[in-house]
Amino acid sequence: MTHATTEKPEIKVLGDLILVQLDIRGSDLEAKLDRETDLKGVKMPPKSVVSAGVKRFADPQLKRPFDRIAKQAERICREAGIPVLSGWAVPPERANTIHTELKALRDEYLLEADKLAGDWDKHITDWETRGEHVEMIDMLRRRRPDAANIRARYRFSHTMFRIQGAVDDVNDPINEGVVRQEGAIVDILLEDLSANATRLLKKSFEGKDQVKRRVIQPVAGLADKLRSFSMVDPLVYPIAESIAGVIASLPASGILSRTETAAIRGLLEMLTSPQKVREHGYAVLTRSDAAEDADDADAEITLEGSGSEEQADEAAAMAVESVSDVPSVTAPVETPSPAAQESTPAPKAKPRTNPAAKPVSPAPKPAQPVPQFEAHALVL
Repeated sequence: MTHATTEKPEIKVLGDLILVQLDIRGSDLEAKLDRETDLKGVKMPPKSVVSAGVKRFADPQLKRPFDRIAKQAERICREAGIPVLSGWAVPPERANTIHTELKALRDEYLLEADKLAGDWDKHITDWETRGEHVEMIDMLRRRRPDAANIRARYRFSHTMFRIQGAVDDVNDPINEGVVRQEGAIVDILLEDLSANATRLLKKSFEGKDQVKRRVIQPVAGLADKLRSFSMVDPLVYPIAESIAGVIASLPASGILSRTETAAIRGLLEMLTSPQKVREHGYAVLTRSDAAEDADDADAEITLEGSGSEEQADEAAAMAVESVSDVPSVTAPVETPSPAAQESTPAPKAKPRTNPAAKPVSPAPKPAQPVPQFEAHALVL
């Protein structure tokens, strides 16, 4: 009797990925405006100093290096992974590279923080004395942080870890959130690719019949990302191979032809639709499976028909035995003509026989020569 079994959910895909979380913090170089104290007895301050309910202690341009580094760190994680649980899930083979790149960015970020704190007094003096800011000196100096306070606000770190349930029993209700996230990982991947493809189409292909070769690099990045996440769902692999194949056929530089541009645009448009990606992958994998089944069937027939050398030798022996078992047929004896008799030598005299001896049976006729056959294995 066969008992039906219920397949248990697994935290497999998430467990195979590495989650990267960033913790990047800094200072806005500003503070909330207190209207009762900051605006008392002064005319309306310029927008460069007060805007959206805050007052600025220094030039906002000083934040640009930190914003650039933070965006670069996010881009590294985003290009390699997909957004999961307030971080990015990345393939294990990319983890070391990402770790090294983020460490380099951390060092650069903290170095910029040291420079900002070291020159803080100079920065705030330049800001106070710029144009009409002079009239706002009292307001700018009120509750303004010092260099040590500014430096303490900057930090940059990243954490890498694997995801697993809170308890070993996946069916335990405490693991519901992780199991739900596991089931959504494919949709998250396809939605992430859709957003990236849509952005590339709008930025580089919209309204253009031809594009330059250099705009293909981000498209190649999407193909690499698809390939690295094929363990999530094999259906994403075929379109990655299609993109890689088209890119490999393109010229190394210059402007792409209209046909080449249209081919890349078509693949990107497919990526914008998760359903089309699944349908394309299913169609390709189905054809591949059918071809493999046909090859296996042909190989099985050939092996059954050819056999081994021992089987061929055995078949040859059986063929010879079957032929030797066939009774020989003696041709009728014709009476020779007188001329033939004259030309035929006289027969030799028979030896004397002993009358007392037992009659001897006539010697058997010599066996007919057995025809020689070559044995061939039959190939069906």
